[in-house]
Amino acid sequence: MNVVFMHSLEKSTADTAAISAQVSIAEEHGRWQVCWSEPGRDGKNRMDFWYEGDKWEELMNAFRWGISNKIAEGFMPLFGEFFNESGSSRAGSFSEMLQYYAEAEPANPELFDKLAEWRKKASMKDKKPPFLLATNRELKMICRYLPQSLEELKQIPGFGPAKVNAYADEILALTQPLNRQTDFPLDWVAGLVEPREFSVWRRRQQALRSKAELEKQGIKKMLLQRIAEGANLSRLQEASGLPRRTLLQWVEQLDREGYDMEPLIELELRDMPEEKLSAAWKAFENEGEQYLKPVLMQSFSEQELASRDINRCYEWLRFLRIRYRKREQTKQQAS
Repeated sequence: MNVVFMHSLEKSTADTAAISAQVSIAEEHGRWQVCWSEPGRDGKNRMDFWYEGDKWEELMNAFRWGISNKIAEGFMPLFGEFFNESGSSRAGSFSEMLQYYAEAEPANPELFDKLAEWRKKASMKDKKPPFLLATNRELKMICRYLPQSLEELKQIPGFGPAKVNAYADEILALTQPLNRQTDFPLDWVAGLVEPREFSVWRRRQQALRSKAELEKQGIKKMLLQRIAEGANLSRLQEASGLPRRTLLQWVEQLDREGYDMEPLIELELRDMPEEKLSAAWKAFENEGEQYLKPVLMQSFSEQELASRDINRCYEWLRFLRIRYRKREQTKQQAS
């Protein structure tokens, strides 16, 4: 077996000791393997084979997946990088530094709770997912730096002009009454960040992003394969373990990416009565496709909704909306 790559990693523990591990890629007669070696509780090295086969692309996917998991667990490479970094990005952007410092020095848990409650109510009012209004990381930065004017709020990463114009008054109403020990601009943060710890944090964030992307690619591949095999939504749920609502979001995303979802749509709409399909289609033409509730109310009477599974009704409409959007896109392209 020819070892073509080997890298050492180390993980700090609570008792200041360190766990050393190695990852290697080896080849023999066209067969590849990726191996992780880590001491077990008995002190003896434990071998974990992430991949064994003859497909280089599959090997690299297994390598990236495994390394992402290990870095997320706290293992850090002793030299070099696993993921490409170049130019000024190696040292980290200033916005990343602001994020890191806000998480390393958490502040104002009471304010965070108030901001989270504001986000919940605003997302329901605007019919938007809460993370589009502000992520937890953005709320933590608000708690740490306490912006008290429009210009200061714009200096918080993630708060561009549109978000500031929409929500500044409500956010500043929570931050302005509070006293703060620091000021804007926030360039003072750079002098308080410990470079090595910041570098470790950045690597972990990168590993977590890579892991999330690999998980998404795995889900996407599985869903496309199952749909091609004729699976319906219930079978997709059994295979993935994902909630039906999340699966519907996946189906809509795959459709936007150009994949053919019509076989799945056909399966799911089979048990929707023809007259309801016609009524819903007409409602889409009258109301547009942005909001489903007006379409629902025009497609089913109150008595019918009382006797039906309303979640299933919404599923029908979401599948039909995909078909309707396709029709509208085709019309626009033709014109």
